[in-house]
Amino acid sequence: MHRTLHPLTSLCFILFFFVIALFGAPTTQMVGVMILLSAASSIRKRKQAWKKIALYILPIGILLFLVNSAFGAPFSRGLAYALRFVLLITPLVIVLLGGSPTDFRLGLRTVPIPSRLHYLFIFSFEIIQSLRDVFQAVYIGQQLRGYNANRSLGNKWKNIFPLLLPVMLIAISQGLDRSLAFEFKGIESPAEKIYLRTLTLSPFDKLSIAILLLSSLGLIVASFILP
Repeated sequence: MHRTLHPLTSLCFILFFFVIALFGAPTTQMVGVMILLSAASSIRKRKQAWKKIALYILPIGILLFLVNSAFGAPFSRGLAYALRFVLLITPLVIVLLGGSPTDFRLGLRTVPIPSRLHYLFIFSFEIIQSLRDVFQAVYIGQQLRGYNANRSLGNKWKNIFPLLLPVMLIAISQGLDRSLAFEFKGIESPAEKIYLRTLTLSPFDKLSIAILLLSSLGLIVASFILP
């Protein structure tokens, strides 16, 4: 999966697993999780992807299962909640780590959709990237101030909360600055825009989008037809 995917293909990839999480049978959801784990192993930044999956996504999924079991929910319901969480969050990690942020923004700008949607998608994507970079910078800064950098899982979860406040304050400030920058660039202007670089859909992207959309539609229809 070292091929650079068009942003539309990545969005359809996320949509497909979103549909599996909401409409798929438990067996289908388990197959979807296995596909995601295989996809996480095939991207360039697979070590980072597996680190996030092992440290954050899987523990929260297991916690959801245990909490539902503790309150007397059936085994199948607790498992469904855990699988849905994994199916909803893991594709985002794979897309963010598997593609180039610059290519993602360029691809979205050339998609024939209203300028306000361009603004929404590009701004949301840049905010996610900014949060990741800010968190890393704050983490390093706190380490220099004597922050406990013990690598055990328990300490990671215990010490993550003191980082959230400075991260959120910095992200809000950067979000306001980025919003003003977009306004000055005229991103919402209806005038036709010309870009120095564009991304086009390759035959692989077109085939992947068709398969993902048809599979998503098939799952939705099957969920209403089958008992």
